[in-house]
Amino acid sequence: MPREQNELILHTVNPLDGTHESIYHEKQRCWIDWMEDMQFTQDGFYVIRDTDGWQNIYFQSFDGKKFLKITEGKNWSTQFVKVDTKGGYIYFTSRRESSLRHDFYKVALRGVSTGKDGSFITGKITRLTSGEYDYRSVRISEDNKWFSAVRSNCNTPHQLVVGRCDGKSSKNGEGNLSTVWDCKGCDFDRYLLPKEEILTIEVDGYTIPARVIWPVNMKEGQKYPVIIDMYGGPDAGTVFDEFAGAPRGSRWSSALWWAYDGFIRLCIDHRASGHCGKQGLEFLHRNLLNIEFKDYVEWVKKLYEYPCVNRDKIGITGFSYGGSMTTLAVAQYGNYFRYGIAGGGVYDYKLYDTHYTERYMDTPQSNPEGYANTVAAERIAGYKGDSTNYLKITHGTSDDNVHIQNTMHLIKAMQDAGKQFDLMVYPGQFHGYRGAQGKHSKVADIIFWYKHLKGEQAPEMLLNSLK
Repeated sequence: MPREQNELILHTVNPLDGTHESIYHEKQRCWIDWMEDMQFTQDGFYVIRDTDGWQNIYFQSFDGKKFLKITEGKNWSTQFVKVDTKGGYIYFTSRRESSLRHDFYKVALRGVSTGKDGSFITGKITRLTSGEYDYRSVRISEDNKWFSAVRSNCNTPHQLVVGRCDGKSSKNGEGNLSTVWDCKGCDFDRYLLPKEEILTIEVDGYTIPARVIWPVNMKEGQKYPVIIDMYGGPDAGTVFDEFAGAPRGSRWSSALWWAYDGFIRLCIDHRASGHCGKQGLEFLHRNLLNIEFKDYVEWVKKLYEYPCVNRDKIGITGFSYGGSMTTLAVAQYGNYFRYGIAGGGVYDYKLYDTHYTERYMDTPQSNPEGYANTVAAERIAGYKGDSTNYLKITHGTSDDNVHIQNTMHLIKAMQDAGKQFDLMVYPGQFHGYRGAQGKHSKVADIIFWYKHLKGEQAPEMLLNSLK
């Protein structure tokens, strides 16, 4: 693979004399992602590639003479569960029915071939899961007759289900599936829980999702502040139709508190987050930290459609790539994103890891305009730094992923421009804050949100629970 990371050649190598022969060649207009999972057989290997714009399964023979496409369709986040060449099936998970949910499938190997005109004849795909649930932790039995999975959606707690790999209906279940464990509990429906739902917008023909948690006992005519969570990196979506509770209990308890105390929480993605295939991702080629905001601004405009939203009290937060996005959202798009907490952000991509950066941006020499656009210090002219538009920046001094020099460059520029902001540095902390400093960060963030979104002091009960 060259430095541009847009061409991949695989060779077979004789370990005795070092002779080699090319058997696989892939080249794309933008970047190529490495082969993370290769399933080897006696004659070749199965691999997941996105050469047709979606993540499908292919077979490559060791002699280079046979290359077959096994699956067809708009599959994403595709992962192997098991390759059963003897039985004639490949079992895999993918976001196929919806970009919001993972399902479990099998594809038949019988009949897979290449037509006389060079076209692919793919295998028959059977969905083994059912319903509008997100299925994770799929396991298959050694005899390939049964599988288990954990499923949920926004408003359904996790369930452990068992199903038949032949797709036939079970005797005491939901179609092919039987629920063997449900964490919902008999009193679940008695609890006053916040309402969660999936929202979508259409931007330039792309359907982009978000997930909202509404306050409990909302009152007609009352305006509520909003905290937006996001990450924003390429193919790193955060919006899925899954339950926010166990096994991630801290996330659920936090969401409960904000909902009970009158905050709207919104988690958003954009066209390059992985919901729109490789075509959506390619908008970021040589162009990081730009097109994402077109979609994010549309999400705020979507919020404006709800009378309960306080337009003047919308905050945004993120870490790492999300820290970069938060800083630019508040500084350059402050009419929409009034306040923000940015953690561990890259504020000039010439200062970041070359392997990651050049995959998307190419080299600084070949893409000077693209790199210049990532310099946050050059995009702060519109930032006010007052009670209507304010930013908090955090960073760990020992961050060996995003070096703290990123933050030093940014805050120097903001100081030179007379822009006010908050800064919290965590000595000795890396890319994320742990221990006593991690608790300090959580408490400080809560104090920030109450001050700027509600004009109040944070409740002592909440702060004490985190100490």
